[in-house]
Amino acid sequence: MFPNLMQVKFSGKSRTKGSALVIAIFVIVVMSLLGVGLARMLSSSAQSIAYEVIGTRAFLKAQSGLQWGLQQRFPLLPNVPTHCNTNDVVSSGSSAEIEIDLVILPSLANNDAQGCKVEKLTCSDFKVDGVVYYTITSTAQCTVAEVETTRTLEVSARTL
Repeated sequence: MFPNLMQVKFSGKSRTKGSALVIAIFVIVVMSLLGVGLARMLSSSAQSIAYEVIGTRAFLKAQSGLQWGLQQRFPLLPNVPTHCNTNDVVSSGSSAEIEIDLVILPSLANNDAQGCKVEKLTCSDFKVDGVVYYTITSTAQCTVAEVETTRTLEVSARTL
């Protein structure tokens, strides 16, 4: 009677022999997949943050171009708005667009420490019933490593 009990007891162990190894391999594979997924998620998150930072730099550089263009149109002294070009303002119904020479303001046109510059700054104006309407457009570009971002901003203003 004892040998049968011992046989049953040992035969039960022999069926479960090696299952711990299979469970351990399964846990290792699942943990590895989770680790790879987390690493990819962190990498794409870092890349999107880099794009956002470079885009913000380009936006701020374009904003600087707009502010400079507005300052040229509406100087503090004398208190008279200037026109986009040296000629008189175009009559109502038509508009003349000029590209502002960025050589006169090297800090906008040249790359700064962040690799950003104002690519294009344009101004157009027209007059309707004695009121001059201006449209200033600024395009800035930032390049860092292989990432290149461009932002274009436009502002409209008018005389009082």
